[in-house]
Amino acid sequence: MIELGKKYQTSDGRKIRILAIDTDPSDAFPVIGFCYSPRANGSEYLQRWSRHGAALYKEEDDTCDLVPIPTKHQGWMVICQKCPPNGNRVYVDRILADIACGMFMGEHVVPVTWED
Repeated sequence: MIELGKKYQTSDGRKIRILAIDTDPSDAFPVIGFCYSPRANGSEYLQRWSRHGAALYKEEDDTCDLVPIPTKHQGWMVICQKCPPNGNRVYVDRILADIACGMFMGEHVVPVTWED
């Protein structure tokens, strides 16, 4: 479901601007906004989407379906061979990772990033 306040982009990574998500509850495409057009020198065109992000107006080479913009996270992981079972964890704070590394006699603290 498309939610106001969440960030979305097209399935091919283009910027969009959502104006409303509840134009008509009985309408199959109640979400209205603007979609960036690479063909029109950076201008935008009006687009409508379903509650699940499927675009109403589609062309052969234009996939304007909505997908959430991935949230990027960073943390720190203690790498050690002698850690207790499940001892290798990701810590959001470098200081906590350093403390855990000392407790578990870890060999390395490495930065890790992931998206969801």
